[in-house]
Amino acid sequence: MVTCNRCGAELPLDAWECPYCRTLTVYGHQRREAEAAAARAHADAVLARDHAFALSQREEAQRSLARSSQHAMLWSLGSLVLCCSPLALVGLVLGFRSRALARRTGLVIPTTATLGIVIGFLQLALFGAALAFGLYADMQVKERVEQLNRELGQKPEQLVLTQGTACALAERHLLTEGFGKVSAISIEDFRCDGALEQASGGGAELKTLEFKAGSDKVRASACFSRGARWSVDSIQERGCSETKTPAASAAAAAPSPSSR
Repeated sequence: MVTCNRCGAELPLDAWECPYCRTLTVYGHQRREAEAAAARAHADAVLARDHAFALSQREEAQRSLARSSQHAMLWSLGSLVLCCSPLALVGLVLGFRSRALARRTGLVIPTTATLGIVIGFLQLALFGAALAFGLYADMQVKERVEQLNRELGQKPEQLVLTQGTACALAERHLLTEGFGKVSAISIEDFRCDGALEQASGGGAELKTLEFKAGSDKVRASACFSRGARWSVDSIQERGCSETKTPAASAAAAAPSPSSR
């Protein structure tokens, strides 16, 4: 038994307070302090756990941000090297997602994310400019082909191929078929100053055609044949007579039976 310090009432040893005057006992003070200490320890533990969790989340966000930003720059660089606009779109999406993640988590926006966005926009701008130039060049080629068709009219049906008709046919052939692996829109600076020679067998050869095929300056000959009308068989850097097959050349050189 213990005695209440205030009213002197006798109390059990495990009494927290006096039931008469509500005064805390020594045991009550000890228990209350122990509970307060336990509550503080629990709060500290919860705070430490939350801090550790927040730190791990921030570190994971930092790693994810670094990966996303790096991928954004790599995709955009790939699009610039390969001239592929879909890759630039991927780089832009990853770059903007990295910026949004950085703002949401309070992290600094990585330089790689900014570079990915800038390079992506640059590649899209280059792609747009190239597309516009290609469409413009294609339109110019079509207009020139239509002009040549109007100038030619019925001239290819004439029995004798003239210099002007041959030049127009050769230019139209280049602007519709291209030259080798070079497309028609890359044919420029066409000049037709060579001589037109009538070949045996009803064909013709127009020599010394000059034009640019992409970045190369080409000097070639145009080979013509006539069916219902004059047409271009080929345009080649070697002369038309140099492309005859050995069998054809041998057949042309062999004497006919009637000449024996």
